[in-house]
This record gives sequence, C-alpha cells and structure tokens, in this order.
Amino acid sequence: MRMDLVLDILTLSSSLATIRGGGQTSAQDDAAVVAAFKTFAELEVARLRPRWDAMVDTFISDPKGFPMPMSFPRKYMFSGIKLETAPTTYSYDVRRTDSLVTPFVGSLEWPLVFLKATTHARGPSEFCNGQPLKTCLANGGELVETAIMYRNFAVRVPHTLKYEYVFQDQAWKPKKTLDEVLAETVTNMELAQPITPSRAPSILGAPVPTATPEPR
Repeated sequence: MRMDLVLDILTLSSSLATIRGGGQTSAQDDAAVVAAFKTFAELEVARLRPRWDAMVDTFISDPKGFPMPMSFPRKYMFSGIKLETAPTTYSYDVRRTDSLVTPFVGSLEWPLVFLKATTHARGPSEFCNGQPLKTCLANGGELVETAIMYRNFAVRVPHTLKYEYVFQDQAWKPKKTLDEVLAETVTNMELAQPITPSRAPSILGAPVPTATPEPR
C-alpha cells in the first residue's frame, strides 16, 4: 500500500476516534477524510479500469433468445445491455452520516454510455430458444446478421453509475460489489423500456425502438 494512503488512513482513523468519543470535529478533520478518500479513489479507479475495458461491447448480462418468425433455418434474437466505451473520467465525493459505525460514506461516479443492443444467431433450438447467448454459441450456434430482415441495432443510453463505499475496520469498503451494481443498472434499464420488437421483421427490416429518456 502506498505510504501516503497509509498516512491518510491513520489521520482519518484519529478523526473517527474523536467522533466516536463524542469530541468535536473540525474542518481539518473533514479535510483529512476527503484527502484519504481522494487517494483511495485514485487507486480504486486504476484497479477497476481493466474491468471496464473487458466489458466494452459485450453483453453485461447474457441475454436469452426468442425465435424470430418467418425464418428458416430458425433464427433467434438476443437483446441485452452492453457498455459502449470504458469511462475516461470520474468524480468522487464524501459525505457525513448519522451513523457511529460508518460516520462517512464515499462514492465514485462514472459517466457512461450503455447500449440497449440486439444480435441474431441461429442454431439448435434446445440450446438457443430461451437459452443464454453463450449457451447457444457454445453448442453449434453462430451469429448472423443480414442487411434487411435480421439487422442488429442498438440504442445509446447515457447513465451515471454511482458506486458507494463506507469506512470500516480502518479501510474503505464497497457497499455492494460492482457486479451487483451493474446487475441493478441492467434490470432498471430493461424495465424502463423493453427492447424486444413488438412486430416481426419484414422486407423493410427489423423494427427499431425509439430511445426515450431514462428515469432518474
């Protein structure tokens, strides 16, 4: 661990001990808390960077397929959420709480652009119909796209992802795992505007949904 982070955490621990003991905190104490979290945030962003890079243009949760009508051999459409690009900027914040156990909460925020995306595949029905895309592709399925009837599409959805931490046992700890936060984000996006087309594709192509603002 970096020495400056150790020193910041020791300073923060002293401040928290004052709070727990009923002493008065000062602007200097709050500044120590902010400095400690700022240093931690820099390391945490660097640690999570490979995770963001690995998620780019891949489905965050594996979508399940449903059969497309008028297709032979039978094709299946898979709809889900992707990450367009890895975040290039972030912001952080620290706030005081009323809890004696966790008197401070820190947070990181990334401005992201998600994609409500679809793709098509063909393969054995027992492995593709209602099954995850990975299962379909691992059992004889293959991706397919045509210029007209089975055209893949995506809707861009800007979203600021907030990731919170609490200070416990001399360390900043996330309230939830990043996977849990992403799973909640995906669920909310899917509920906000289903991306499954309501009509079968025609010679004019698959119906493309219209983007609507995400609820805040």
